Amino acid sequence: MTTIKKKTHVVRVYNSSSQMIPLQVRAPGGDFFTGEQQVRVSQGKDVLLPKSHLMAEQIDNLQKRGMIKVVYDSETQDS
Repeated sequence: MTTIKKKTHVVRVYNSSSQMIPLQVRAPGGDFFTGEQQVRVSQGKDVLLPKSHLMAEQIDNLQKRGMIKVVYDSETQDS
């Protein structure tokens, strides 16, 4: 019997603003009340997170406002 491993795509998010930014993360299919967490990214720091756990709308909004930069996305690197 062979085990097939599913690749988890990750994203490195850099805080380019002058304040701490909270990112909301939730496992796919997770419940808002029990599965959602907050990852705090300090000014000038970065964090590596599973892409499937991020809220795309929040990331897009923060990028458009110039508060964060996605400096690495394993999904785009693989293609």
